[in-house]
This record gives sequence, structure tokens and C-alpha cells, in this order.
Amino acid sequence: MIKIAPMVGKQRHRGAETVEFMLTLLLFLLVFFLIVDAAIALYNRGTIINASREGARQASLFWVDPLLFDPTTPELNQLLKRSMVDSVINWTESNLLIDQEAVGLTMTLRINTVEMVNPTQHVSSTDVASVDISYPHSYLVISTLSGVDGPSLASTTACSVE
Repeated sequence: MIKIAPMVGKQRHRGAETVEFMLTLLLFLLVFFLIVDAAIALYNRGTIINASREGARQASLFWVDPLLFDPTTPELNQLLKRSMVDSVINWTESNLLIDQEAVGLTMTLRINTVEMVNPTQHVSSTDVASVDISYPHSYLVISTLSGVDGPSLASTTACSVE
């Protein structure tokens, strides 16, 4: 009769370290990418908030740009100012992480809670200018793994026209 000796010590656990390392590595990478996704979302949220603040500030200061003021064409003066507010969108698009084309990024300029659709609308010092910006954020890892879309990042800022 042949007697089989039981495996002792390290022979019995051969390869266990590799399996444990791979499981730990996968868990570490998942947590790492979730943290990166959250950081990108927070950065983009800060960009949206900063853009709405800057847009409201642009809309509230010197509604007519004093350097480009022409008393013979008041409508064009206000048109120039609206283009300064619209430039905030260009800044936002260039500062968002991942989605540089900023698909879905929208900005609404309101004067006294009424959307300003006409760039030559009359504005006085008693008015309040507000800027609403929204952006449908999508995650890199979370959306890929779960198919769930990210949150809609939005910010509204209002300032009195000076």
C-alpha cells in the first residue's frame, strides 16, 4: 500500500497570494476610479458655479460696455454686452473636464426673472440679472458599469444691475 503524505506548509497554499493580490487590486482600482469619477463631477460642478457667477457679474456690471459705447446706436451697445455674457459659455466649455464639447450645456440669461431673448432689451439699474447654467454630467466608470446617467449639474446666480 502506498502512503500519500499530506501537503504541509507552503505547498498547500501555492498561488494563494496571486489570487488575493488580484482580488485586492481589482477592489483597489474600482475604488480609485470611483473617487476619480466623484472628483471630476465636483470639479465640473465648481466650473458651472463659477461660470454662473461670472455670467451674472458680466450681466450686472455696466450693462453697456463703456469702452465700446456709441450714443448713436444704443441697441448695438446692449448687443455687445450680451455677447460678453455669452462668452461665459465658451469659458465653461473649455474648462469642463472630459467633455470638452460640453454637449447639453445650456445658459439662460434672465432680467427680473424673465428670460432675455432679445439682446437689445432695455435694462435699468433697478433690474436684477440672473444666469442659469445647467449641464448633464456623465460619469466615466459609474455610467459604464451601471448604465446610470450622472446628475444634472446646475447653478443660478443673480446680481443687481449697476
